[in-house]
Amino acid sequence: MYQVRGKVSFTGGPAPHAGVSMVTFQPAKDSTAEVRRPATGPIEPDGSFMMSTRISGDGVNAGDYSVQFNISKGPMDPTSLIPAKYTDVSAPQYKVTVDHDINDLEYTIDMSAGTSGK
Repeated sequence: MYQVRGKVSFTGGPAPHAGVSMVTFQPAKDSTAEVRRPATGPIEPDGSFMMSTRISGDGVNAGDYSVQFNISKGPMDPTSLIPAKYTDVSAPQYKVTVDHDINDLEYTIDMSAGTSGK
């Protein structure tokens, strides 16, 4: 398992005030990884995140991942507060290969496209 950390920033508008803010690494369809488990990490108020697979801080299995973001009103209201392209598993805006510890991932969410929530 590898330690993976990074930061999410927002352009084209303010960072949303969300009840749920998570980064998810979903194993890529074409990944040849032996262990195919997703990883998640809460996005802190400063935009930083640390990925975990089963328990906080355990890291990420080696492999290729598509990156999605869940930034929504709350656990009981899954209305997305970001553009749909950042939540789409079938056409991810970002991909990452985890084969070593990473502490400098940077993702930018462009809020100018509007939100996917209704």
